Amino acid sequence: MTSTPDVEANLNQAEELIELAVNQGAKLIGLPENFSFLGRDEEKIAQVETIATKSEKFLIRMAQRFQVTILGGGFPTPLEGDRTKAYNTAMLVDANGTALAVITRHTYSMSMYLMVTIIKNQKPSWQGMTYPPYVALKT
Repeated sequence: MTSTPDVEANLNQAEELIELAVNQGAKLIGLPENFSFLGRDEEKIAQVETIATKSEKFLIRMAQRFQVTILGGGFPTPLEGDRTKAYNTAMLVDANGTALAVITRHTYSMSMYLMVTIIKNQKPSWQGMTYPPYVALKT
């Protein structure tokens, strides 16, 4: 996937790739960082609320439509109290459209700040865990 500053075009491209993956049997789909927007910081900051809202709604709609789990690998979200910066947020959504986890980090300094929110408030059980099938896409 090659993202641009055009959010709608990026989401259309992502939808096509998700559908391709589903048609090949994928149940867990990961979208790359900046899947919904890749452009100049000034452009990103100017429309961060719109990008965030469209990205979140898109992930939920695609997961429900195709009955898959989707990881939206990173999209800008507003930084409360500072309209000059944005977080980079990844979101894991199940087939019901429920956000299972949200990972938020800032991208504006050398130190890494990472905030992980596990929505379901359950401890993971790594032993005996099974993973849904996946496919590698060749485009």
